[in-house]
Amino acid sequence: MKKGALLILFLLLLPIVEATITVDGPSNTVYNIGDTATLTGVITTTKDILGQLKIDLQCQGNVQLFAKIVSIKKNQRVTFNEQLPLPLYFENTCVFKTSITENNLIIDEATSRTFTISKELQGKIAVDHQQAQLGETLTLTGEFYKLDGTLINGQATIYYKQGETITNIETTPIEEGKMTHEKNTAAQPPGTYTIQVQAQDNVGNQGTFALENIQLTNTLTVTHNLNNNHVLPGKNLDIKGTVQTQGTELAEGSITITTEDQTEETTINNGDYATSITLPQQIATGEHTLTITAKDTYGNIGTTTGTYTVDAVPTTLHFLLQEGTFAPEKEITYEAKILDQGEDLYKEDISITITDAKGNKLHQDTITSGTQQSYTLPKQAPPGNWKILAKSSIDEQEQNFYVKEIKTLDYQLQGNSLTITNTGNVPYKEPLKVTLEGFDRPVNIVRNINLDVGESDTINLASGTPTGAYTVNVGEKTFNDVNIEGQEKKDYSWVYYVILGLFVFVLLFIIMTKKITPIMNTTRKSYHAHDDHDHNEFIDPLLQEQLQRDLTRNRYQPAPRRTRTEHYPTLQTEDLNRFHSHGETTIFRKRREEKKQAAETNTHNPPSNNTFGGMFD
Repeated sequence: MKKGALLILFLLLLPIVEATITVDGPSNTVYNIGDTATLTGVITTTKDILGQLKIDLQCQGNVQLFAKIVSIKKNQRVTFNEQLPLPLYFENTCVFKTSITENNLIIDEATSRTFTISKELQGKIAVDHQQAQLGETLTLTGEFYKLDGTLINGQATIYYKQGETITNIETTPIEEGKMTHEKNTAAQPPGTYTIQVQAQDNVGNQGTFALENIQLTNTLTVTHNLNNNHVLPGKNLDIKGTVQTQGTELAEGSITITTEDQTEETTINNGDYATSITLPQQIATGEHTLTITAKDTYGNIGTTTGTYTVDAVPTTLHFLLQEGTFAPEKEITYEAKILDQGEDLYKEDISITITDAKGNKLHQDTITSGTQQSYTLPKQAPPGNWKILAKSSIDEQEQNFYVKEIKTLDYQLQGNSLTITNTGNVPYKEPLKVTLEGFDRPVNIVRNINLDVGESDTINLASGTPTGAYTVNVGEKTFNDVNIEGQEKKDYSWVYYVILGLFVFVLLFIIMTKKITPIMNTTRKSYHAHDDHDHNEFIDPLLQEQLQRDLTRNRYQPAPRRTRTEHYPTLQTEDLNRFHSHGETTIFRKRREEKKQAAETNTHNPPSNNTFGGMFD
């Protein structure tokens, strides 16, 4: 019972529904700012209502978009279809909230489907050249529209970028969704570009579109053709060719041709050019490079290179001779070379002729240009000024050199004959001395030599020379152990032996005499007296002692004459008087007579008057 009562009370407290709103829309899920969205709905009431119908936009906040007074009869069904302009400042996910109020009280309300408001525009752009030549005009086109496909009116801002660097900014209008823009690239630096277009309509919707890898090149394609790849110095080199831009002939421009410090300029006419260059007379032989540069007024440039060959032309002959004065048998060195117009070596044979001081051609040869050659002078090259001539196809040169005088002799010994040859280069007219050593004394042979160059003379060494082994000296040459069969040598050796024997005998005699003389002098003075009757010798004992001392002291010295006191300084005066009173003994007299007889008989070797001098008083 209580539960039933409560239910009745709850139902009484519920508000009585007087109107109901049902909405449909909007039809799109996304809109651009400034667009108009359509919202439809139905209102039904259970009583008469005089109220207000409101439509709010709920995004980040509430914005009332629509409101109107409505009068609806009871049980009347009212529909509405409203075009709602979207604001310019909202860009989010939104809904429409529809409500009906009476006396500021909401009778009923309804919410639409969710939709999005965006500023994004859609579109596309294109360029007529993905790769353009500097100076060409690029045509850029575009088409832009809203999210619902509606074409816009507005403006396009065009950015030309190299990497992150913006090189140029330009604007152009968008009408009925279309954009067309022409860009002159003459002032643009060449390179790879990105073209970026920012499209914006009149209410603020915008979109960004880009084209990448747009190539802007300043390169010209240049070709060339030479009339002849081989050319002589001083001649013309004819050149012609074409210039193109991206496969199209360059209408006009200039051509600069450079080679070997020479520059020639000409013009381009409808893609063609032609000119000629006169090469210098001294241009180097060999391959040369030709550089051709094309330019136009927009800054396009193109370069090509080519080669041509300059043929060698012999121009000068250079002949080099080692300076100095030369002796016979010495080597002289010379070099001959031909240079071409560029002073490079030119290969060609050169004839060489050498003439002596008498005008005789002694040597002829052929050498290759640039090589060095030697010539050894003859052993008997005549002294004076010699000439050497170098001759080529373009010139000849002559050089002089001096050969000095040489006086030399050569000596050859064969048996007893000494052959002398004049090996110098002038006549030899001087005395010559030959010395033979090996006998008791040197033997000199002097001969006046008068030999012309290369002549020989012979000296017979055996003439007047005793037979024997000799050392022969002539000039600066020596011949050892030369056996000469000359005059037979007489043997006088016995004379030498006799002289040697006599010399030894005399020497021994002198030595013995010098030993005996002191003894005899001492003995003679040792006697004090002698007896005439019995001739007995008397020798004082004191004298014997003194004699022994004198003999020892004067064994190898001759005794000088002395006074009695000098001979016997140790004897007393009394003793000396007693010794000399006896006179000479018989034996002394006898010996003196024998010596005298021997001296008279030896007539070949008479003794000197002083041999026995001082022996006796």
